[in-house]
Amino acid sequence: VRFDSDLPYYSISSLPDKIVFEFEPVPGRTAGLLFLSEDFTLGEYYPHPDAGSYLTLAQICSSCMAMFSATTSSMQTIMMHASVVRQDGKAYVFLGASGTGKSTHSRLWLENIPGCDLVNDDNPALWFAPDGKLYVSGTPWSGKTPCYRNLDVEVGAFVRLEQAPENRIALLESLHAYASVVAAVSTIRWNHKVMSALIPTIERVAMTVPCYHLKCRPDEEAVRVCKAAICPS
Repeated sequence: VRFDSDLPYYSISSLPDKIVFEFEPVPGRTAGLLFLSEDFTLGEYYPHPDAGSYLTLAQICSSCMAMFSATTSSMQTIMMHASVVRQDGKAYVFLGASGTGKSTHSRLWLENIPGCDLVNDDNPALWFAPDGKLYVSGTPWSGKTPCYRNLDVEVGAFVRLEQAPENRIALLESLHAYASVVAAVSTIRWNHKVMSALIPTIERVAMTVPCYHLKCRPDEEAVRVCKAAICPS
């Protein structure tokens, strides 16, 4: 399998007892190899001698994230490509494709809502507690934002963002909520075992916490419209 849509580019090969990731910062240039056991719990990483410290560290971080997302898939835990803020003890998870303004919307919350803080800005982890409540945690993977916080916060709502000329929000039902959640899951999607383990958790997430669709501009009014709909009075 080869992935060319995201940086760094990488290829995946399957051997009888291993899975091999080949990292390429640019097409045709191998920067490192990761050999994973079939259950993803053991990884051996080999950097190219000329990779340099920055690329090597980036690949180690990516390798650890891949292993974490795969090994926790059977533990009612998912990683999501999302930005998360905390307000009055609840976490609000902003979803959307790259470039839709997740980080910008979180920043607007921080600037306009007193007592609001950032939990994670790229790849938080979500998990179910024994009491059935859904929590989100900070992780070592927060994208370009240095937000590495050891926090556990109960999730209040998901909000799928879409750029638009006006600010409008609507509650999503059933399949639309599931589609929004599953599209944001950050994991090894090509692995049947991992995805099969995740699907029941994703379904439970979509049924446990309300999910909204916010069409918005990158402005303060978008935050006010969103908060009025998703936050308790």
